[in-house]
Amino acid sequence: MWVVSLKLFHYAAQFSEQCHDAVGFGWSDAAHIHDWQKMTANVTAEVQRLNGIYQKLLLDAGVAVIRGAAQFVDAQTVAVDGKKYRHSVF
Repeated sequence: MWVVSLKLFHYAAQFSEQCHDAVGFGWSDAAHIHDWQKMTANVTAEVQRLNGIYQKLLLDAGVAVIRGAAQFVDAQTVAVDGKKYRHSVF
């Protein structure tokens, strides 16, 4: 989910400049105050919300979720925390 976090941080970074540019389109030039802690808390909450949705979709589809550090062993095998899992359909 780091891609979602980066995307949300990117949007936040552009906001100040977009507000400045909006003055030329009739928006008032009010002072904009940024709250870093609020932004990071909201990004974390959004990532957790999306993770919950994705996890529910996977579990509802009957997918076995295996958590841990993984590495590819070969074209059909992955090792997760030392235990090997092989995909036998190929």
